[in-house]
Amino acid sequence: SIPGMEKGGRGARRRFARYARDGRVADHFFGEILSALRDRGRLERTVVAVVADHGEEFLDHGEMGHGVSMWTETLRVPFVLRAPGLVPGVHRGRVSLLDVVPTLVDLAGIEAPTGFEGRSLVGELEDGGTRFSSRPVFAHLFTQPVRLDRDLMAERTFTGDLAVLQDQWKLVVRDYGGHADGGASLFDLRNDPGERHDVANLHPERVAEMIELARAWYRTVRSDRPVGDEVLEIQPEALEQLRALGYLD
Repeated sequence: SIPGMEKGGRGARRRFARYARDGRVADHFFGEILSALRDRGRLERTVVAVVADHGEEFLDHGEMGHGVSMWTETLRVPFVLRAPGLVPGVHRGRVSLLDVVPTLVDLAGIEAPTGFEGRSLVGELEDGGTRFSSRPVFAHLFTQPVRLDRDLMAERTFTGDLAVLQDQWKLVVRDYGGHADGGASLFDLRNDPGERHDVANLHPERVAEMIELARAWYRTVRSDRPVGDEVLEIQPEALEQLRALGYLD
């Protein structure tokens, strides 16, 4: 059972049922693609990757959907990879969606363009290791109300939600320049995988260290964010597509 679902009532259960239905539909048509590749004799020389851009919260921490928080249920997604020459197995190390494109490019034998933030995982996958090398993994979020506020987005006085995961620790620091609640939370994922207990007050030095790590990452690799009064225009067609997908009301 999902924590909180018992409190969500019939509406929450219906929403979860629709989500599960969409997963089954996607699984069916993905199977059709694999069958077509197999029938044509191409599956064994095809790289197949299955990823998700985000997870979904169903009242695990009191919210529904995604784009509103940095909890594990919205950040942790599957990355399933099948490619010629790779040893089958389950790899439990922490990787990033930024690693997907460099990995696929490497598997295709193409030289990676400069500027990729991620890294190829091919070497570690070919070794058949059970854990990837330790490194910080970052996530960034502007909550949906902020993203839809053009004036607020033009201010450039805040960084939004930043998360850094390193070893057993996960830190989330929130900075909306006074427009929303700020602060930092620290979770010990080894002993509290469900992120129920904020231990920031118990580890102030680690919190300060990880906040600086997160902000340094944001400064260096996210410095291409539009500045000043420049606001990116979204075409009407794109807005309609976002509404059809449920991202906008």
